[in-house]
Parts: sequence; structure tokens; C-alpha cells
Amino acid sequence: MSSATETLCGQAYGAKQYHMLGVYLQRSWIINLAIGTILLPLYLFTTPIYLLLGQDEAIAKRAGVVSLWFIPFLFQGCLSTNTQMFLQAQMRNRIVGWLSLASLAIHVLLSRIFVDKLNLGVPGAMVAFNISYWMIVVGQFVYIFGGWCPGTWTGFTTAAFTDLWPVLKLSVSSGVMLWGGCRNREANYRGVHKYMQLLPHWRADGSRSCFLGESWNQRNVDRNAFGGCGSDTHSGLHHLEN
Repeated sequence: MSSATETLCGQAYGAKQYHMLGVYLQRSWIINLAIGTILLPLYLFTTPIYLLLGQDEAIAKRAGVVSLWFIPFLFQGCLSTNTQMFLQAQMRNRIVGWLSLASLAIHVLLSRIFVDKLNLGVPGAMVAFNISYWMIVVGQFVYIFGGWCPGTWTGFTTAAFTDLWPVLKLSVSSGVMLWGGCRNREANYRGVHKYMQLLPHWRADGSRSCFLGESWNQRNVDRNAFGGCGSDTHSGLHHLEN
């Protein structure tokens, strides 16, 4: 849903309405935090939900414990992703990269300490996970509130609580489109797998398989790519058979 922030902030920056970037960012925070709060019961009641769906009791209880550790990550995503879109709309990609690199380093270090040294297991891994990801949010806030985004961040404003409905509609539609895109991508790979099963006399090395998969993946750019590749492959196989 944070993709709406990328669209709105990009349009505002291109139109030189720089003050609106901060307004859009605050609106996205409000909407994402509200949606995260609505989703919170799924994390709190994971065990009974799994049991209701017929899951094994031991697995359901274990999943319920792990899901509680994901609650901080849920709200981290409500703040971090749209803030990243806000920064990228201003072409401030360097700070995004540095924060990601710092988060990775912290994650590796804390995982080494909590899991390998202290033997805390899953709780230790989740603590390292949450701390490293929240460090990104802290770094983003320090960068924005510290004055490194002049013009685009002018402080908190009550205007962020107005016109939330258009932003919500755009956020939901963006989320649905991305979800549909992910499903189509998965379907593409499944299609390649099924296509490969239809070739019992396949006489080629792994490089041809990779080429076929890549051609099918490029279908989103040119829908004729796979057709041409399939025709070439079929012709090549026919030649080999002869």
C-alpha cells in the first residue's frame, strides 16, 4: 500500500509542490498505521486461527509465539516503506542505501551475538531482526527531522488528516495491483515448469533451460517472446530428432 506514496510524492516533486511531499508522507503514515492496527488481531490470535483451520496443535502454538515477534515488524513496515518512497521521490537514494547497509551489518552482528553466542534461538533471532529493521526507521526519522529534507518536510500539519479517502483508494488499488503482479509472476514460472514437462525428448544443457525461463519472464515486456522461443526450441528439437 505504500506504493501510493511513491506515486503521489513523485507527482508532487515533479510539479515542484515540494511541501506536499511531507503532507502525503504523513497521510500515508496515518493510513498504514490504521491498516496495521486492523491487522493486529491476526498476529495476536494466530494460534486459535490456525487451530480453527485444522492445523496441528504444536505447530499452531509455535506459530502463535513467532507471530507475536512479528508485531514490531508490522508497524515498522507501516512507517519505513512509505518513508523510503518519500526519500526516493527526491532522488535521495544514497541515504536509503546507507541505511540498508547499516541495518544489514547490525542484523548480522546481533544475530551472531543472540543466536550463536547466547543461544537464544528463535527469540534471539527475532530480537535481532526487529532491532535491525527499526534502525532503518530511526535513521530515516533522524535524516528527515534533522533538516536534511528542506522544503519537502516542513513539520507536522493538520492537513495530513484531510483528503485521506483518495489516498486510501490509491493505496488499496496499488496493493491489489502489486499482489496481482506477484501472482502472475508465480504463474509464469509454473507455466515454464509445466512446459518443460511436455518435452520428454529434451536434449539440451542447462543454459537452454535458463534461456527459456528468461524469455518467458520477459513476457511482461513482449508477449511474443515466449512464442518465438518456443518455436525456435521446437524446431531445434525436431532437427535433433531427425
